[in-house]
Amino acid sequence: MKHQQMIAEAAWPPRKAMVPDAYGTPDGGAGDRQISIGDLLAVLAANRRALLTWLAACVTLACLYLYVTPPEYVAFTQIILEPRRQAGTGMDAGSGGFPPILDSAQAESQIQVVKSERVLHFVFETLNLVNAPEFTAKSGGLRQSLARWVPFLAASPEVVEATGPRSASARAFQAFSDRVGVRRIGQSYVLEISYRSPIPRESARLANSVTAAYIRDQIELRASAAERSAEYLQGRITDVNAQQKAAAQAVLAGTIPDMRMPDSDARVISAALEPLGKAYPQSGLIVGFALMLGLLFGLAVIAVRHSLDRTIRSHRDVSRAFGIACLGVLPNVPTAIRSSRGSVALDTITANPQSDFAEALRVTRTAILTASISSRHHSIGIVSWSPREGRSSIASNLAYLIAASRERVALVDGDLRNPALSRTFAPDAKSGLGEALIGHTPSTDLFRVALHPTLAFVPAAGKGRASDPNLFIGSAEMQSLLTALHSQHDIIVDLPPLSRSSDAQAVSPFLDGIVLVVEANRTTTDDLTAALDALRSANAHLLGIVLNKVTTRTRARPPWMQRVRSRFDRASTAP
Repeated sequence: MKHQQMIAEAAWPPRKAMVPDAYGTPDGGAGDRQISIGDLLAVLAANRRALLTWLAACVTLACLYLYVTPPEYVAFTQIILEPRRQAGTGMDAGSGGFPPILDSAQAESQIQVVKSERVLHFVFETLNLVNAPEFTAKSGGLRQSLARWVPFLAASPEVVEATGPRSASARAFQAFSDRVGVRRIGQSYVLEISYRSPIPRESARLANSVTAAYIRDQIELRASAAERSAEYLQGRITDVNAQQKAAAQAVLAGTIPDMRMPDSDARVISAALEPLGKAYPQSGLIVGFALMLGLLFGLAVIAVRHSLDRTIRSHRDVSRAFGIACLGVLPNVPTAIRSSRGSVALDTITANPQSDFAEALRVTRTAILTASISSRHHSIGIVSWSPREGRSSIASNLAYLIAASRERVALVDGDLRNPALSRTFAPDAKSGLGEALIGHTPSTDLFRVALHPTLAFVPAAGKGRASDPNLFIGSAEMQSLLTALHSQHDIIVDLPPLSRSSDAQAVSPFLDGIVLVVEANRTTTDDLTAALDALRSANAHLLGIVLNKVTTRTRARPPWMQRVRSRFDRASTAP
């Protein structure tokens, strides 16, 4: 049957007539306070739309960043450091001597040499990069940006100096040097020189130029040493000069020198090639990071929100917080079967007997009558903490349902200040409960409206009459009236909200039991605590709680989630 899941969820074992000391407290039993993995899955299911929306927003922002961020390409060259062999005294350098000397500190020093201003500035000036678009497009800072719109800032000395030709050249060189990268590969003597550019060809050209400039710098140092040496030979200088010239031409062309450079302490082992794909921004990494960050942040928000949320959403919240079993769970009915006031129709049980609400109410009726201490006729009060929690609709439909089993039922409108049932069922009543309480109408002549062959309705007051606000509903007259009705009827009393009136506390000792209506996703644990305290102070017999207006999302879950949740619940409750 399509409604079996809803009925099974509503039909947990109700507790028998609860005595005043069995109301439960917010510090319920240890077993009730446990939160199973199934509950966590339920929280995630309840917030799945918000979580998915947040993840979609994070991925959208990541894609937008990738769209507006220009791609950059990185080209790499590799050089190996080859220190010259130091000859011993009186020995030929080629035939024998000490092994090459190059420790880790010297290798790290060469990284700084590659990134030094002397090497990079030679490339910058040789290629005339001061007017390159990728460097001139850089902003001069917030103050310079504001100066374009604010006249007095443009005239300040700081802005004039920062926007001058010298500052523009310095900013361009800084942008160029920031794009150069040098790193040592592991513990080897191989250095990797890279350059990052929005143009693939430029990244390879400039990487090669920086490498050639470093080779040139090494040869220039060797030439200077040779010039100062006592063993200066004109032929050797000629060779060194040729190597310098070849290295300088390589810088200008953006290539690697094709001639052997014996006077350099470094040798190129891999030239830079034009990259085939962009290096920055890394699309996969950014989207994955956005998903992970969005998921973690979303779960954190859900966890904090759930821990701070005191709203009652399911029967587990009631059982866990107060140790009180719910008598029933009533769904939020579709708009098509609502009344003109937007609430559940007062006769939904007869107008739509196959609805989810009707089936859940049948389960609730059984639980209520089973929990009542009366063996013959039942007198039950229906109350809530605040208005519009569905109290009157549940009272009238419950009365219709009990009367349908050929039991004589009297539905009493006990809300003298806001008689919603009276306005619907008896708008032209001659008298009502208010007149009977002040003695104007004997209990035997109490005005009743026949709603069903076995259902009578007692209005709160006659037409055009307002009840006395000082009227005490817990008087002996009320007890006598209920006793007279109780002899031949089951009694369902629609009581005013506990937050607005004390009438429910006053009349509850005269009834067999009280059913407390709680609206899901609205009533908080603080409200429910106050309602239970009020009923406890009046020595009312609390039959249990009915959770009303449970949304479909809270009540029904996908089959796979129901199976997973049931498995985790069984595992968490296993000894």
